Amino acid sequence: MSAIAGLLALALTVAAPGPPQTEAGHHCPCLSAAQVRDLAGGWPDWDKDALVWLAGAEASLSAPSGKIYYFGAVNVNEGGSVDRCGWQVNSIHGFDAERLLTDPFYCAWAAHDVWERQGYQAWSTW
Repeated sequence: MSAIAGLLALALTVAAPGPPQTEAGHHCPCLSAAQVRDLAGGWPDWDKDALVWLAGAEASLSAPSGKIYYFGAVNVNEGGSVDRCGWQVNSIHGFDAERLLTDPFYCAWAAHDVWERQGYQAWSTW
């Protein structure tokens, strides 16, 4: 299976009905560390371990099975900008807000775009 086909299959799996629940009862588009690593696999220049760490620092939750990465995360900042998805991509970058929350591959693409322009320093957790 090609990398693109694999990522598409992952995106469809995440969007499937009956999303997992966290211990706090959140229904979410949640991914495992392996799935986050797979999302990052579309870009060979990206450090996959760093991206799993970053998604964990930005938007992870506890679940009965361990840490999960919450790709429905939204944070409104003091200045009014909004961070969205597992990598908390800020609204100042102009990406589609709804798609960031519903399409993990799009979130990964947007985060990669931000990383290419600003490096990991674009994230305050880095």
